[in-house]
Amino acid sequence: MRDLTTACAMIATVALALVVTGCSQAPDGAGEAEDTPEFAAMEYRQGLMHVFAFKAGAIRDMAEGTIDADADVFAEYAADLAAATGMLLEGFDGLQGSNAEALAGSGALPDIWANWDDFTQKAADLQAAAEQVAAASSAPGFSVDVDSAEPLRPVCGGCHRVYRQQ
Repeated sequence: MRDLTTACAMIATVALALVVTGCSQAPDGAGEAEDTPEFAAMEYRQGLMHVFAFKAGAIRDMAEGTIDADADVFAEYAADLAAATGMLLEGFDGLQGSNAEALAGSGALPDIWANWDDFTQKAADLQAAAEQVAAASSAPGFSVDVDSAEPLRPVCGGCHRVYRQQ
């Protein structure tokens, strides 16, 4: 039941992120590209990245003490992040035409598809780290501390440094 609830919450969060951030609007000059699977994939990825930033940012801020730590909220956000990371590759797989050179508004470099095995390994590392944080935060007696988000530190941004247009 919790998995279904988490999945529904993630879908609602991604949809809200798309609406709130304006990702559902075509970038200038996109024109007819907005009706393509590549454009839809770009929008999906951008919405998902907003979810990652919101959830991981709050987790990090609680762990670092820059916002009040709440173990229940931390665990909820960690579970949401773990679910969302499992959705990442859907926005890239087979969608080479959604790269920054082919589609205005995309930040994805063509190297993603040229180095697919490395990219998918980085995505798997992110998902494993998110799942580790989620599992730890749902354990009895969990309390948020400076090490609570540690597994995410080395993997967050690993794809961006190599595979995203700066």
